[in-house]
Amino acid sequence: MAKLIVVGFKKDMYRASEVLNQLQSMNYDWVVDLHDAVAAYRDYNGKLRVDQSYQMTTGEGAGLR
Repeated sequence: MAKLIVVGFKKDMYRASEVLNQLQSMNYDWVVDLHDAVAAYRDYNGKLRVDQSYQMTTGEGAGLR
């Protein structure tokens, strides 16, 4: 069964990337089963930025504008 989990962090635009790195480490150790993941944040000007992605391919990931 596919599950979508979204986690938000206020006032720390680097925390999403840090958590994604931790999840990737846990995935390598078979603690979690991570299929697709992305770390996204808004910069100081409010623009959406995507820093990292994990196993995303064209057509499988979400489209961002």
